[in-house]
Amino acid sequence: SPAGTVTLTSSTGGVTLTNAAGSVFNLNNATVNASLNIDNQGTMALTAVTDNGAFSNSGTFTIPGVGSTVTLNGAVTNTGSGLIQLLNAGTSSSTSLTVASGFTNDGRIELQSAANGGALVSTLNVTAGTLTNSASGTILSYGGSTSTNVLNAQVNNLGTVQVDRGLSITNTGRTFDTSAGTLNIATGQTLT
Repeated sequence: SPAGTVTLTSSTGGVTLTNAAGSVFNLNNATVNASLNIDNQGTMALTAVTDNGAFSNSGTFTIPGVGSTVTLNGAVTNTGSGLIQLLNAGTSSSTSLTVASGFTNDGRIELQSAANGGALVSTLNVTAGTLTNSASGTILSYGGSTSTNVLNAQVNNLGTVQVDRGLSITNTGRTFDTSAGTLNIATGQTLT
């Protein structure tokens, strides 16, 4: 499909919504049925969305900083060119992404605390399974405030975890393994 076009295709077993490279797709206050898979190759922003189908990202997937909560209940893929951004520029509540099952990050995941110096943070929850940050993957915690972003997941880091703003890994009863990966913590920042 040409750039700038969002297409909906059907095949046996399901329907795929493809946001092509060069396209922009925004979805607000919605629930996506399990029979619809999303393939983001362009730029996509979700706000207050529950997606029950598979979600594949090879573009830029943003949860804007307006205190939004997004839930992905189907299989999740973030390819080497994929960028997942939790941007928190809000003034009233924090931003979160909840993924129901473990997935592999081959690209980049960014958690941003409020740039305005507020106490608002970004939180990535993986409720079951393991978040594997592959050798090509990066997880970045950054922002302008003194607040600490949150990664609530069992994590196997084979790539890079970069802590430019405090990061709390709240994975009670689960593990954080970075024995084969790189952990960079900026001066004055903490990983708890």
